[in-house]
Amino acid sequence: MTNPFDSPTNPTTPTPASPSPQQTGPTQPFMAAASAPAADRIYASDVRLAFQTIHDMLSTDATFTLDDSDAQRGVISFHSFDDAQFTLTLTATGPSTTELRLSAANDPNAQRGNEFYAALDRRFVGAAHSATPPVTPTRPAGPTPNGTPGASDMPNDTVPATHAHGRRAARASRTDTSGKKTSKLAVFAIIVAVLFLLCAFIGIDSWGLLVFFTILPAILSGFSIYVTRKDGKAQGRVLAWVAVGITVVSFIIGSVGVIRASQQQAKLEQELAIKCEAYTWPESDLVKLLPKPESTKGEIDNESSTAFSIHICDTDKTQFDAYVQSVQANGFTVDYSKSDDSFSAKNEGGYRVYITRHYDDETIMDISIDAPKSTDSSSTGAEGSTGSGDGTTNSDNGSSTDANAGTDQSSSATGVSSDVKAALDSYESLMNEYVDFMTKYQADGQPASMAADYAKILIKYNDAMNKLNAIDENTLTPEENQYYLEVVTRVNQKLATVAQ
Repeated sequence: MTNPFDSPTNPTTPTPASPSPQQTGPTQPFMAAASAPAADRIYASDVRLAFQTIHDMLSTDATFTLDDSDAQRGVISFHSFDDAQFTLTLTATGPSTTELRLSAANDPNAQRGNEFYAALDRRFVGAAHSATPPVTPTRPAGPTPNGTPGASDMPNDTVPATHAHGRRAARASRTDTSGKKTSKLAVFAIIVAVLFLLCAFIGIDSWGLLVFFTILPAILSGFSIYVTRKDGKAQGRVLAWVAVGITVVSFIIGSVGVIRASQQQAKLEQELAIKCEAYTWPESDLVKLLPKPESTKGEIDNESSTAFSIHICDTDKTQFDAYVQSVQANGFTVDYSKSDDSFSAKNEGGYRVYITRHYDDETIMDISIDAPKSTDSSSTGAEGSTGSGDGTTNSDNGSSTDANAGTDQSSSATGVSSDVKAALDSYESLMNEYVDFMTKYQADGQPASMAADYAKILIKYNDAMNKLNAIDENTLTPEENQYYLEVVTRVNQKLATVAQ
């Protein structure tokens, strides 16, 4: 007696039958010919149901795109996102059996083809819960065109749907992750975003700078999200979103820094703002050397027996020029320097005046006057007028001493021109004033109220440097070079006290 289980497991190809009068719908696709290649898949499903299932899957799938379908011939054409081309042929081998044959181009190692069948197997397994009879994918005997094992290589000819789904889903999962590399763009976006975060913590003090630092990480993060999309060529979507999060946090921190910097700047400007209020012109001997300005509104910055400075408000260019002319008329014509916005000069007594239009508001005129600084030569001359070495007073000796002192002064000035001496003395005087300013500035805790004094020093500095630049070093005499070295040495010694 013949055992029915000894018969081949491959389904036999039935003879095409004419449709019954009760049958409606499209004509069944062509039946498999005897010489047709072995099928890739055999599904226990009506060919029309199988065709519709595959059509629906390709219409909504992110990896594959439907190109064309022919229900009469049972042929479907589609392609993957990386340009692999496929043609799927469906053949009815019975009332509820369908064979699938897939031909591929540009699909190395049948990677996308295996993904397609893995997704299709899951579809048919899902349909088994609602279709009658159950849809069960089977594999034919012998090797398939894609290199998958047939019935002779498998323990059973028919692969149960649940087991096939588990193995194929796992294989599809491994294919999805192994086929994509981590996006280098996402990694680079994180690096740039972290650098932006560091800059935000260090401090960004303007909106323009904040926007500048935000543009690059924002662009990189956006492109990273795009290239790591579901159907993208790279993985690392979590990294892309991390870059986005760091960029957003950096922008928030930077915004807080800009707001704080703006508040501090506004507070400083308020402290430095000149209060244009009614003032009283001083009656001191020093201030009497200056004519009284026309405007009655301003703010006195400093007043002492040796220095005076004031800000005069509501002064236009015409009033500024008129005041400069009145100052010159008062005798300040020695060593003067004049421009459209500033004037400086001495009088015969050595008093120096500075008049400038305010750097921040040209309707404000800044006036300052300084008394001449005492020199060591006067005290030396007084000591030289004492008597002889034994303490007695002698008119002849005193006359001789005065004569010797005059000879010494004359000899010290010999070989040094008045222009060179005036330039070097002006430079030394400025540096002495700068040292005094810095000493007071550091002792008072660096107050913002001394900004105006610093602005005056800058004006004096420009005047002194103009005089020094006017000297031709190639024409200096040995005496002038010696005097230059003495001045520079004294200045450097004083500057060293500030730097300590």
